[in-house]
Amino acid sequence: MKKRGAFLLVLSAAAVAGSAAVFVDLNSINPVAPYGTWETAATTIQAAVDVAVNGDTIWVNDGHYLLSSKILIQKTVTIQSVNGPQVTRVDGDGAVRCFEFNSGNMSQLTGFTITNGYEGIGGGVYCADGNPVVSNCILINNAAFIAAGGMFNGTAVSCLFVGNTGALVGAMFGEDSVAINCTFVENAGGDGVGGMSNGTAKNCIFRNNSSSSGERNISLNYTIISNSCAPELTHGVSGNLTNAPLFIDPGGGDFRLDCDSPCIHAGDDGAVLGDADLDENPRILGASVDMGAYEFIVASDRDGDGLDDLWEWIHFGGNADPDGDEDGDGLKNRYESASGSDPNEADTDSDGMNDYGEWVAGTSLTDPASLFTLECQVQPNGSRHLIWQGVAGRYYCFEYSDRLIPADWQAYPFEILGSDTPIIFVDSYNGTRRYYRVNVRKP
Repeated sequence: MKKRGAFLLVLSAAAVAGSAAVFVDLNSINPVAPYGTWETAATTIQAAVDVAVNGDTIWVNDGHYLLSSKILIQKTVTIQSVNGPQVTRVDGDGAVRCFEFNSGNMSQLTGFTITNGYEGIGGGVYCADGNPVVSNCILINNAAFIAAGGMFNGTAVSCLFVGNTGALVGAMFGEDSVAINCTFVENAGGDGVGGMSNGTAKNCIFRNNSSSSGERNISLNYTIISNSCAPELTHGVSGNLTNAPLFIDPGGGDFRLDCDSPCIHAGDDGAVLGDADLDENPRILGASVDMGAYEFIVASDRDGDGLDDLWEWIHFGGNADPDGDEDGDGLKNRYESASGSDPNEADTDSDGMNDYGEWVAGTSLTDPASLFTLECQVQPNGSRHLIWQGVAGRYYCFEYSDRLIPADWQAYPFEILGSDTPIIFVDSYNGTRRYYRVNVRKP
C-alpha cells in the first residue's frame, strides 16, 4: 500500500531505515527507556525527545497530550504522529508553548493538532531559525501576548492556521518564516495582521484574518508572496489571486476547496514540498498544484479503465490493470477499487477474512466490525426463522447439524437467490437443538 509514513497503521522499531525509532503512547503501562518498542513506549513526547539522538524518529500514538511545560527539542529528530492531526493533539492548556526548536535544528514535526499554546512569541511553535519543518499540522487557538500565536519562524508545509491570536501578528511571524501550501483563516493580530508578517508565503490562502482595524491578512511590506490568494494582493502579479477562495463550509470549519474555487490548479508546482496534503491525499492532482493546505479531490477516471484515479495513485503510483490481482486474493482490481480496499493486501481490514470472501458475503472490506450475521428466531410452534442480510446476485445454501462435536452437516437440497434485502428462511424443525451455517457463492 502506497502511503506516507506519517500515517502507517503498524509500526516497528525498524520502521525507519538508518535511524532508531522511539515510541510514545499516552496509555503505555510499562514505559522503559529508551522506549524502543510500543510495549515500552514513553507516555510523554518530551521523555522520548530526551533519550533520542540525532536522526531518530519519534512515533507518537493517538491521544490528547496535555502539557505542563513546553516540549523542547535541541537535537535533529523527526516527531511524527501515527494517525494524523485529527486524533493526535498537543495541548498547551493556555499556559505554555507547545513546541520549541533551538538554532540550527533540522527537525521535522508532522501530523499533529497543536492547540492552546501560550507564550510571548510563538505560542504554538517557536523556531530559533527557519530550519525546522512543521508539516501536515493544524495550529488552532494558540496565543501570544506579543506576536505569532501560531508559529514563529520555521517552515510550515500543508498546515492549517485557524483561530490563533497575537498582540501584533496572529498566526505566523518571523524573518525566517516560510509557509508553503498553508491555509490561514480567522486568525487575529490585534494592532498588526491576523495572518502572516515577514518571511515568505507560496501557494497559500489567507482569508478572514483580522486586526483591530478590520480584515488584514498579511503584511505586504515585509512578506514575499507568490501564487497565493488574499484580498490585499494585486491580482495576476506573481501568480497571486484576490478572489474569494470558496471553501466548502467555512462556518462549519471545513476549509477544503469547493469545486468552483479559483485556487484549484493555481499554485506553483516548483514550490511544493512533500507529496501529500493535510488530508494525506496526493499533493498534486490534475494540471498543477492547488493553493492552500488541501488539494481539491473529486472521484475521477480520466483514462476510462473503471478504476478511480486517486485509488490508482495511492496503491500503484499510476495506472493499474483493472483485471489484475496483485495480492492473489481472487478479487480483481476493478472490484477492489469500487470497494475502496487495498489491492496489495489480501485482507485489507485484517479481520481474518480475505477481501474476496468479504466481497462475496457482502460485508465491508475495510471495516473489521462488518460481519455476516445469522439471526435465529424460534417461533411459538417450535419452527425456526433464520434471517440474514442478502446481497443481489449471490446464492445461499443452508446446512444444519444436530450436534457440533462431531459435526454432521447436512445441506438443504436447494439454494436461495439473494437480493439487497433481508432474507428469511423458515425451518419447520421443532426439535430441542439444531445448529446452522450458510454458504454463499457468486456464480
